[in-house]
Amino acid sequence: MSSNGNTQLIFTLQGDQNQLVANFGPFLPLQLSGTLQDMLNVIADTEEAVQTAVTAALSPATSTLDLVGYFLGVIVPSQPILKAVTPQSVTLPQGLTGSFAYCDTAPTTAVSCPINRSTAGVTTQIGSVNFAAGYTTGTFTFASDVTTLPGDVIEVLAPPSIDATFAGPSLGLSCNVSVAAGYVVEKQAAYTPMTLDRNGLIVMNAGDGTVNTLPAGTGTGGGFPNGWRTGFLNISPSVLTLAVQSGASLNGVLNGTIALVHGQSAELWTDGANWFATVGA
Repeated sequence: MSSNGNTQLIFTLQGDQNQLVANFGPFLPLQLSGTLQDMLNVIADTEEAVQTAVTAALSPATSTLDLVGYFLGVIVPSQPILKAVTPQSVTLPQGLTGSFAYCDTAPTTAVSCPINRSTAGVTTQIGSVNFAAGYTTGTFTFASDVTTLPGDVIEVLAPPSIDATFAGPSLGLSCNVSVAAGYVVEKQAAYTPMTLDRNGLIVMNAGDGTVNTLPAGTGTGGGFPNGWRTGFLNISPSVLTLAVQSGASLNGVLNGTIALVHGQSAELWTDGANWFATVGA
């Protein structure tokens, strides 16, 4: 009991203080009121939210890479209608979420196009693209995530038995690519971050008046989704300006900017639309 007669619940978090603030700061202090059950419900909800945040923080950052193809002409049974080499490891997600399949002319009877992966000389079917009779939009059968090795080949084949009307298949297979956990790169001219700059530090050593425009957020997917982050450090003697795309906000200011003098840094996050920054000394 406190001196004013109110019950106080005290939580102690152990570990690196900076990391604790980063992970748990948004959830504290807990607003407890009402009955004991009300307070227990708030604690349980907060515990779940913290666990979700920790899981997200520990998950590897990913970007997307698309394998696309269009076949024009007479289709021969089992011939490739999409063939792509993956120069880096990519993951095709279960169900091929985010992928699309269309055809110019719908089949008269249902057709299924095998999806194969070839690695180290061994070819294995990993799924299929399916077109129902009379439909020009396809669906996917893909039971689980498949991660390729550099140099693997992903191939979609025409059906083994050709439907006379099926024509013009166009495919877009969406893959996930792991993004580096962080790296440092130096730039000597104005620079707009790219998707692979996620979790990186961009060291600027450019001339006076340099304006670095942040990319447009891409919602919940794409190259700059909610949670995408990067950092800037100004090591030049000149002032560095960070700006957003027209119509976006920075720290709640429409078309806002941040000026960094020599030795200052900024860490930046997007919620998929606008930008938020913390500026260090």
